[in-house]
This record gives sequence, structure tokens and C-alpha cells, in this order.
Amino acid sequence: KHASQAEMKALVIKSSQSPSVEPARIINEVLEEWAKPLGISPTLCFGGIVLGTNTGGINVEYARAIVEKGAKVIWFPVLTAANHLMKTRHMSLEEAKRAGVYILENGKLIPQALEIIDLAAKNDIALSFGHLSREEMNALADEVHSRNYTKALIDHPFNSVTGLSVSDIVSMAGMGININFTYFELSPYCGVTAPAMVEAIRAVGIDKTILSSDTARVISPDSVECMRLFAEMLNVFGFEKQTITQIMSINPARLLNLNT
Repeated sequence: KHASQAEMKALVIKSSQSPSVEPARIINEVLEEWAKPLGISPTLCFGGIVLGTNTGGINVEYARAIVEKGAKVIWFPVLTAANHLMKTRHMSLEEAKRAGVYILENGKLIPQALEIIDLAAKNDIALSFGHLSREEMNALADEVHSRNYTKALIDHPFNSVTGLSVSDIVSMAGMGININFTYFELSPYCGVTAPAMVEAIRAVGIDKTILSSDTARVISPDSVECMRLFAEMLNVFGFEKQTITQIMSINPARLLNLNT
């Protein structure tokens, strides 16, 4: 409701536990009923699927079934990515591979990962690299670049789990990968400074930059407030209104096939 009142066009709901397509559908129905008598245009909610141990790893058939139900985003593994387990539970790579999901075999992408890229490209939906390692992300970037698929993205590049450098993301953006900076990175729980993020945005370039909240937790402002603060941050650092609109509206709308 807050998003609708703020005239936000859309929200994407992400859940690491289960697909969010059906919850998004229910929310849209409730919002439509609430907004109509108030003369408010309801914010559109979209869902997706996070692959991981709970989906049987890189489960292409399961992902396909969720995409057929309307998923707008596929995430490669997040909390059960081997890289995530290494960084948060201090496992060795071999331990993390056994407990989680790793998408390289002998340095090459496993066939299922290639099929997921094909699935996203065929259905013209977004594909996040999740919490994979730099090596896995580089392999994915090479593959999506070779296929001229332009809706791949890297979330929260400066999160301690992702741990990418400005040089890393500039290289990825040069291969057509979208870079999704998040308000969580600016929070005390991640600790990236506004000047550092602005410098990275300028290095990446506005065509491949998007912003999102990543803050659906009680320790953070809600998503609407996060986006307001993001807009003000860009304004304070001298970004023109047209550029702010490009980063915060036009670029994400392109990933979701929305008109702006």
C-alpha cells in the first residue's frame, strides 16, 4: 500500500525459501481491491524463483514450471550457494560444495546452468547471479555475453558475500551485465559509504546501473523509504533528474518488460 501511495510502478518479491509468484498474485488481487475505491493505481508485484538446495539444486524443470506461472526473475543460488556457505559458515570449498550448490565442474559451467540461461533468455526474463563466487560469475558473464542476453544482473556487488571490486563490476558491465546496487549495502550492516557507491555507479555507467532496496527486514527502512533515500543520494551527488529516472525507473522497467 505504501508503494502504491508513493506511485511506485512495481516491486519484485524475493524469497529464498519458496517461489514468490503465487504470493505476488495474491498481493496484486488485494491491492487492486483496496486501491480501486481510493482512485489509486496499485503497485504491480512480481515474483520469481531462487534456485538452491531446497529446489534440488539447479533444477531446470522446476524453474521452467515456475516461469510458466509468471516468474519475472530467476536467481542462481543465494543462501545455499557454496560461496555463501564458505563466507558465512567458514567452510572449505569442498565442504561447501557438498552442503550447497556450486555451478562449475572442471572450471566450466555445468549443463544445468547453461539451460537456466537459455530458459531466462527464451522467456525474456531477468537472471540474477545470486551469491555465487567470482569464478562462477565470470563464467556466467562469458556465457551470457556470448549469447547476447542482456537481462543478467549482479545483486549487491559490495556485500561481503559477493565481495566484488569496482574493477570486477566495470568489467561485468562491459559484457552487458546489469549491476544492481542495493540500499542494504549502504546500511550499517554492510557499511558501504555513499561516496564509494556513487563512484562505482559512475564507473559502471548509467545504462547498466539499477538500484533496489534489498531490505525486507525489521532492522531496515521499508523498500519505499529506501528508494526515496537512494533518489536523494543521487540528487545530493549531482546526478541530473533524467539520469536518476534512468537508473531508478527506466533500467529496472526494461528488465521487467514494463512501460515507463
